[in-house]
Amino acid sequence: MNWMMRLQSPGILVLVACAQPKILMPTHKSFDVDVACEKRLSVDAQDVTDLFLFPAAKAIALESSDNRIVDFAAVTTADGELVYTDIFHSSAYQGTLSKCKLSLDGFRVEPVGGSVDVEYRVTPKRDVLKTLDSGIGLRVSVGETKSVLRVSPDYDSDTYAPYERKSPDMAPSRPGRTPLKPGPAKAGKAGANGGTGKSGSPGANGASGASPGQSGGAGGRGGSGGVGAAGENGSNATTPGARGGNGTSGGSGGSGSR
Repeated sequence: MNWMMRLQSPGILVLVACAQPKILMPTHKSFDVDVACEKRLSVDAQDVTDLFLFPAAKAIALESSDNRIVDFAAVTTADGELVYTDIFHSSAYQGTLSKCKLSLDGFRVEPVGGSVDVEYRVTPKRDVLKTLDSGIGLRVSVGETKSVLRVSPDYDSDTYAPYERKSPDMAPSRPGRTPLKPGPAKAGKAGANGGTGKSGSPGANGASGASPGQSGGAGGRGGSGGVGAAGENGSNATTPGARGGNGTSGGSGGSGSR
């Protein structure tokens, strides 16, 4: 709280107080979930007084497989405790939904009118006569306490295919025997010789000369002229003519061609 003095009038002193505002802090909330137990609950077989099994179905088709028979299971103990489980067919599951649920450790589960797998799911026998009187279900016991859950076979034609038959999976067969001992493969044979190559294609024409060719050589000397032809007879003279002159020599031969 802050105090402040103020002069109201001459001779009067007024004392005024100012209170600081109060800050409200938010309420602390915890979101931690309290769980009574962190795993399934086991019971002593000698302390179990009653065992209850509630069915998950009223009838089961004869050609169905891996059926979940139990919807809910519970036991009571000599101390008046009630322990139950609604995940009877998920015995291997460990998680949030399995905490504080009944553990099936120490329980004995047997099939009625069929076979069971590791999760206690039932596959009925395919022979109709095998389940006609016994029904289909499970026989569960812990210590001296026993309980049997049975459901009726479903004979409705809508639940099976008349021309189709399904059977449980058989166990895997043993691996086959290797007929030969392992070892390196033999060397491959040499390859055949290559064939004769084809003839080469004709060569291309040579390119034109870059400069003109040289001049041809001089022509040879011309041969001697032939013998001159004989002169013709002179015409008849009125008087006897004189003797004719000799013929002229032939001209020179022309120059040879280049």
